[in-house]
Amino acid sequence: PPPPPLPPPLPNPLHVPVTSEVNVVRHSGYTPDMAAKLQLLERGQTYVEENLGKPGAMFWIELSYNEGELRVGLGKLAAAADVPHQLDDEGARWVSWFERKGKNHDWGNVVAFRPAMIYEGRRKVVQITEETLACFLSVVVETCAGCTAAEPKITKRCMEVLREHIKTRHPQLLAANNADNDDEDEEEGCVRRGRHSLVGRGAVWFRVPGGGGGRGRGGRGALS
Repeated sequence: PPPPPLPPPLPNPLHVPVTSEVNVVRHSGYTPDMAAKLQLLERGQTYVEENLGKPGAMFWIELSYNEGELRVGLGKLAAAADVPHQLDDEGARWVSWFERKGKNHDWGNVVAFRPAMIYEGRRKVVQITEETLACFLSVVVETCAGCTAAEPKITKRCMEVLREHIKTRHPQLLAANNADNDDEDEEEGCVRRGRHSLVGRGAVWFRVPGGGGGRGRGGRGALS
């Protein structure tokens, strides 16, 4: 006779269930997409902490000026070969920036990005700056299937989570709640990402191996 079936595996004793796993909602209006959105909201802090040491990992980062409807930009951790030196400050990272392909004030539901370029002389190069962890938002970056790492496209669900996170925890990052005034002081620890000119106190231009460029200003702070 065939051997008896194996018992189901025991739960991982180290796994701490999140709200979306414990409070399972079962009604016709609760869709799988709503459940996935809730999981994205809850994973934000863990996502940032687990990816801070991974070159190429993407993050939502606070800016000191409005970029359309939000005061937020998309960046990825720069590779070691593309930065001028290693940072002594554990509270900062080198960030290679993206910019939105569309220039409308409203970001829309599915947002496409490309590398943010600045001028170095007459050449355009990818912008890299030193950013403090105080400016990293605790929101997962989720990209659409089929897009590339060089030109990521953000999912509708991710945009909904980003807007909800900003609305509830960082309302000052909504353009409707602040004036886009370049003469205002920058938020402590946050760097303005200028594209064609040097802007901000203590900013320093640099040329990095492989043609990258940018500016940076150090600082410390907790993840937001």
